[in-house]
Amino acid sequence: MMLCDNSEKTESQLVEEAAKIWAAGGDLNLQDDDEETAIFIAVRRGRLALVKKLLDMGADPTIMNRNDSTCLHEAAANCNLRMVEELLKHNSVVKEIDVCDNNDRTPLMRCAANDTVDHQVASLLIRMGADPSYPGDKSALSYNGRTALHYAAQVNNVQMIEFLISKDANKDAQDLEDRTPLFLAASHGHVEAVQALVKAGASLEITDQKDRTPYKVAEENEFRNVLEVLDSDDNKTCVPLHMAIGKNTVKNNNRQVKRIPVKRKPQPLTPPHSDGCGSTPSPHATFGASSRPTASVLDSPSSDRTSSGNDGFSPGSLPMTHPSYWTSEVSHQSPPYENTELGVCSYYGNYSMPNSTYAHSFSSTSYPSCQYSESSTYYANQV
Repeated sequence: MMLCDNSEKTESQLVEEAAKIWAAGGDLNLQDDDEETAIFIAVRRGRLALVKKLLDMGADPTIMNRNDSTCLHEAAANCNLRMVEELLKHNSVVKEIDVCDNNDRTPLMRCAANDTVDHQVASLLIRMGADPSYPGDKSALSYNGRTALHYAAQVNNVQMIEFLISKDANKDAQDLEDRTPLFLAASHGHVEAVQALVKAGASLEITDQKDRTPYKVAEENEFRNVLEVLDSDDNKTCVPLHMAIGKNTVKNNNRQVKRIPVKRKPQPLTPPHSDGCGSTPSPHATFGASSRPTASVLDSPSSDRTSSGNDGFSPGSLPMTHPSYWTSEVSHQSPPYENTELGVCSYYGNYSMPNSTYAHSFSSTSYPSCQYSESSTYYANQV
């Protein structure tokens, strides 16, 4: 192992000495304190001739060091194309082409994480069976769910991004924290990577576990150039409401709904027709059968305030209250006025006229269908 790490001798000299050691019965797979073999060190040093000789003599290129890295991990991380080609000539290496190190990274991921290279090594790895969308070993303690595209986006390796997407890498893959490659690129301020991913059709609306979109995380970090890319006219499309407010997974669809009042302009005081009468909706004949105060006709504010009418009801006979708008809570929209199967229909509210304010309430337990409700306060669902 010290032989392979010797920088004072030529590679041909190292090859000769390695052959002598092997002939003398030396262990080619002996590991040092870092659990690295002679061939592992030779790969790191880029000594291709020595690696070839060690492989010919039977050295095992799949033995991992203390970081669970193999020779292929090391060669891919250094983007040494000729070294990767040599290692992949051996079936034992090809069979473990997607094996993960202790950081849950495959050789392809290690290659993609290098921001100074093109895609030649990645192309060879994929051609030999590496999965461009592989998220790592889910059974590993170090599992993070990132793909090679995540690593390329994180280091702004645009050429790698474009290549991986051309090989059908999942451009919207989410890691263990629900972050996409676009999210990582935006969070690091990598404008070129963001442009490449957006151009490829990556979603701008998928959120992480903190409900942040790529735009939101770029905004938090004040990456103005990234915001300009994400906010450009070319990227503005009609987005479903649940996505526009940052919903990306089933877990977000079960939130409680709260209601908030939304006011609109008051409507005419006289409700629309329901039976030809010019003032109010008229309940059926059974409506008057209730022992509770009822009204088939609502008196207008100009009527006799002391009169109770045929049905014993008059707004003027009830206490005055101040709110200047009607409030009503009903189970159907109005307008239009649709029948409902409910057996009970009740209304309550306040309305005002110049110089006077009236309160009214009426209900029925026998009126089988509700055809009208009018309100100046409606309730809107808000998540």
